[in-house]
Amino acid sequence: MTDDQNKPIESALPNLSTEDLEKIPEEIREKVLVGAQQSIELIRSPLLPPEVLIRYNNAVPGLAAKLIEWTEAEQAHRRELEIRGFQEAERLRSRAQWGGWVVSTFGLTVAGTVASVSAVYGSVAAATAAGVIAIVSVGGPFAARLLASRWQKESDERE
Repeated sequence: MTDDQNKPIESALPNLSTEDLEKIPEEIREKVLVGAQQSIELIRSPLLPPEVLIRYNNAVPGLAAKLIEWTEAEQAHRRELEIRGFQEAERLRSRAQWGGWVVSTFGLTVAGTVASVSAVYGSVAAATAAGVIAIVSVGGPFAARLLASRWQKESDERE
């Protein structure tokens, strides 16, 4: 083996001397060296470590700067999507609250009208109907919202 071939080996196997390397049988030495040169790195940061960026830059000049730009652009895009999703959810909640208010107000108005009719005519059935309408108009939107959130939770758990 020439000195040029040993340079990457020395970096991949820093604790292995040339004499130890020569003790490895010839037929498997290449496999050992290739396996030692391959590595898997787990990176939890959105940005690559400086050592990796330097290696990329050595392989393709200017690539490190491009990788940093791409990472920053991707982070900005992801944040924008998260903000948009939050705003849309807020809009939907607001619309649901307004809808619930409209349904409740309309139902209470109808219940009041039916109750007035029952008072004028002395109808127990109309008074009962007014009570049922009032309960449903106030409790209905609340129950619908509760069921919708429960269904959403179940849907999220399945995914």
